[in-house]
Amino acid sequence: MAMAVKSVYEMLDNPHRTDEPLVPFYMLQALHGILPQFSSRDEHGHLEQQDANECFSEIQRMLLKQIGKDVREFFRGRYQVRQKCLECEDEPIQNTTEEFYQLSCFLSPEVRYIQSGIKEKLSGEIEKTSTILGRNANGRRNVLIDRLPAYISIQMVRFFFKESSQVNAKILKDVKFPMILDLRDMCTPALQEKLIPQRTAVKKEEDAKIERMRKQKMEGTDAKSVEDDGTPLPFSFPDDEGSNNSGFLRVEGRSSNSGHYVAWVRIDEDKWAMCDDDHVTPVTSDQILKLSGGGDWHCAYVLLYGPRIVKEYPELKDGKENLVEQTEAIENMKTN
Repeated sequence: MAMAVKSVYEMLDNPHRTDEPLVPFYMLQALHGILPQFSSRDEHGHLEQQDANECFSEIQRMLLKQIGKDVREFFRGRYQVRQKCLECEDEPIQNTTEEFYQLSCFLSPEVRYIQSGIKEKLSGEIEKTSTILGRNANGRRNVLIDRLPAYISIQMVRFFFKESSQVNAKILKDVKFPMILDLRDMCTPALQEKLIPQRTAVKKEEDAKIERMRKQKMEGTDAKSVEDDGTPLPFSFPDDEGSNNSGFLRVEGRSSNSGHYVAWVRIDEDKWAMCDDDHVTPVTSDQILKLSGGGDWHCAYVLLYGPRIVKEYPELKDGKENLVEQTEAIENMKTN
């Protein structure tokens, strides 16, 4: 599977590639060979529709297994789990950790935003075995994120089995999701403390951009023509490669379901591409945000968030300093 994915990227990066559509036959053959459940056909011999999240998760699992720890750390999150028996105060509290590679957003009637849909199922009432009572008892499970990976996929749980008609029904509910997702409130106090330096850097970055916009306005300079002089900062902790050191994640892409799956991929900043089979169309962030559901338009099913890259900007010099530098540069050019 890893070699098949590599072949796709090599075809995409080929400088001699024409504008003809790229056909990833090798990738499809590898998928069907390694994961035959995705090669099933209907009575007419056509490939059947498969669940996009199941396919994504299986491909991810195979890649992480084949490539190993170096890549796995970019996708591996960790929960801190606390379970308490509500019927017996003497029952010891259980503290454990669990790994995760995906978050789920459950679309209950109360959920309006993706953050609340994720938090709703992280904690809640459970039934657990009580060693003191010698039976199952009511308990409570509280879950916080102890490690944030650089990349997180989030499944919008839009399908449920409808008993009356014996089919998988789709939930078209409108659930808003942001371009920048902040998961700080779902983290342990210890991790929240570790996130502070990078979150401070985010604030400094925003202040630096505002300062440059103000300077542009004073100088009458077109904002689009100003060079970005920021230097990207690491997005992982020094002792934990592949982690997320800010709690912020930036949406990278998603799949939606409306008869068939469509991929929406971020190219750069506000530039996105809608990939509908072999038909690729440019779209904007505003169009991406409309994938929250609630109507006849596409609705997001799987979202992929990546690290928000924070930049460090140098101090701006005032007009006099810039004028002196420009004059010295001109004099040097004349001398040379």
